[in-house]
Amino acid sequence: MSQVLTDSEIAELTARPKQLPIRWRTRLNLRQRNGDAHRRRDLPLGNDAESFVIKCRQSAINPLDFSIVLVYLDKAKNLYRLLRCNGKHPSQHTNRWERQQGQNGHTFGPCFHIHQATQRYQEADLEIDGFAQLTEAYSDYDSALEYFIRISGCVDPEPRTPSSADLFGGV
Repeated sequence: MSQVLTDSEIAELTARPKQLPIRWRTRLNLRQRNGDAHRRRDLPLGNDAESFVIKCRQSAINPLDFSIVLVYLDKAKNLYRLLRCNGKHPSQHTNRWERQQGQNGHTFGPCFHIHQATQRYQEADLEIDGFAQLTEAYSDYDSALEYFIRISGCVDPEPRTPSSADLFGGV
């Protein structure tokens, strides 16, 4: 049985440095299996008693419909979705706990958004990462993946260096 993670434990786990393997971008090239509506790829991080996995999914039909998820595996092999960068999937999102509390602004339409695990959602027996907020931090799958790597504690062994085109606006 999984435990309830406190907000401070969630923040520590998310911020904990996670070493990415060499050529991690290649290892996260999405693949579509026969008949699957999505392209997917997982990247395990670490091989000790506790570990993390980056899980990526993108619709084969709508490239703006995607999820990039940081999953934590505890020593008992319980899974916790700590962080999720989502694209513009076709349905609305409702922050259920906030709706139950009668708070305004608990629902928003298709837009880029970030899910964050919370203690209150676990204690209310809701999905651990059910809380989401709108974001303008990314605008497609590639920029979401780069943003996700920055905010999830991942350490890139091969950081990208800006090219002259990046520095001078494509000149």
